[in-house]
Amino acid sequence: MVARASPSSRLALAFIAAAAPLSLAVSGCSCAGVTSAIDVTSDMDAAVEFGHDAAHSLDARTIDPTDGSPHIADTGITSIDASSDALAGFDCASCAAAGPCETLRCTRFCEYARLDDGQPCGEGMICLAGACVARGCGDGWRELGPTPAPESCDDGNDIPTDTCRNCQPAIYPLLSRPEGEDRTSGSSAIAIDGRGHALALVSSLGEGGGSELLAFEFDARGAPIERAPLALGGAPITDRAVVSGRPSGGWAVAVPGESLSVWLIDESGGVSGPHDVSEAAGGAHTEPTIASGPEGDLLVAWTDLTLPTNPHAVLRWPDPDAVPTGEVEAFGSGSTVSPAVGQNAEGIFIVVWTELPSGMPARLVGRRRSRDVWIDDSPFAVSEVRATSVVLAEATEGWWAAWVDRALDPDGDIYVRAIGAEGPPLEDVSAIRVTGLDGASRTEAAPSIAAYGESWIAAWEVRFPPGIEIASGTPLDPASETLIAEISNHAERGPALATVPRGTWFLWTDDGSDFGEPTARSSVLTYLLPLPRAAHEL
Repeated sequence: MVARASPSSRLALAFIAAAAPLSLAVSGCSCAGVTSAIDVTSDMDAAVEFGHDAAHSLDARTIDPTDGSPHIADTGITSIDASSDALAGFDCASCAAAGPCETLRCTRFCEYARLDDGQPCGEGMICLAGACVARGCGDGWRELGPTPAPESCDDGNDIPTDTCRNCQPAIYPLLSRPEGEDRTSGSSAIAIDGRGHALALVSSLGEGGGSELLAFEFDARGAPIERAPLALGGAPITDRAVVSGRPSGGWAVAVPGESLSVWLIDESGGVSGPHDVSEAAGGAHTEPTIASGPEGDLLVAWTDLTLPTNPHAVLRWPDPDAVPTGEVEAFGSGSTVSPAVGQNAEGIFIVVWTELPSGMPARLVGRRRSRDVWIDDSPFAVSEVRATSVVLAEATEGWWAAWVDRALDPDGDIYVRAIGAEGPPLEDVSAIRVTGLDGASRTEAAPSIAAYGESWIAAWEVRFPPGIEIASGTPLDPASETLIAEISNHAERGPALATVPRGTWFLWTDDGSDFGEPTARSSVLTYLLPLPRAAHEL
């Protein structure tokens, strides 16, 4: 089933998505005979960033058997070296009482564990990141209803001008200046890091005609990080910069130009760059794409136009510090363009690109690989006829791909399909034709796609008249009405999507919005479409 949201339908639907488990990082620590097994941050932001998607927030507190003094362990669940002489005669009565948002278990030492977020801890109080806090809009916990009243979002503050206002999602003008011209940098202009934070890229045109690439960050609840936008130098406003979230936190941004450069942004907003990945005369780098592996390594691909009549899609592997390793590697046969890359948590990468066979229609092919070798013996066909402009998003068991296909409509239709990470990549999976089902011919271009629960959500430009349309493989949350009403008013373009456990970020350029500066030539707007309430029910 395809749930399609268009200007005429104004769909307002709901779906159920599976909850995502909380990811825990392993580390080691030795404290008076206590050895840490799992490291769980005590930082409030990280502890609540996944809302209902976190099954447990674990912490442990132990009593030092040698002197009875309490220790707060910031290392999560703890275990004792059974051979320690300090355990002999340990009295569980020495354990301090459990707090209102934790449990106590004592065998031969004291072990405390946090209650799940959202558990009641008193009249009008709930547990959140191990603390007992007053319950209500702005506490950072999304209420499912019916009592207390359901919330569509809760970003942990009561700021009336950000992305969540009175616990309802709101369109947020990311950058809007008097007489300003600001736009998204393309369909991969927003990405999520391992903490659930989002980074959005904006090309801002200056008075002299040059442009500056700016980066804006949002925390895991969807609230804007209060600081000046990060400046990543000049970038051609006619081309696109792309961003990839790093599993350990932070982002890598690829910027085309005379050289293809990568900027690195760490968790605290520190910026390093530009780091040149490839240099060529004549501005031969275009259509960049970037992916971040689980070990911090990067995969960067782009179209090399050194010979404009014979373009080649190429790739390179910078190390975690964006220092190039190995040679630039061409892939595919003949002329190849428009690469897209993706990765998963297991370190499997995918590359999809458009082949331009001589005298034949363009076709879309893909190939999976590890850091060192290709997994597939040869490329597999994603779409055989007149396919271009592919984008990728990680899915539960692989990736979602969206592209423009002109086989049935010369002006272009949007197609979507799943690609598996293991086994045959396209087994039992057909491409889904999202648009053109009514037989009408119109120009559809620049798709972006993201995972949406166990399915997908896509957005693309419609031209003549301009606007943005949305479709999904499962019904949308009712809060989509606000988004659809705005993006279908014939002044929008450049959609970019990325999904966090609390919903899907939409980023787009608006030439005539009721939001932001009324004299702006163009502004960049955002909206965090929440997951339906049913997706959070335990």
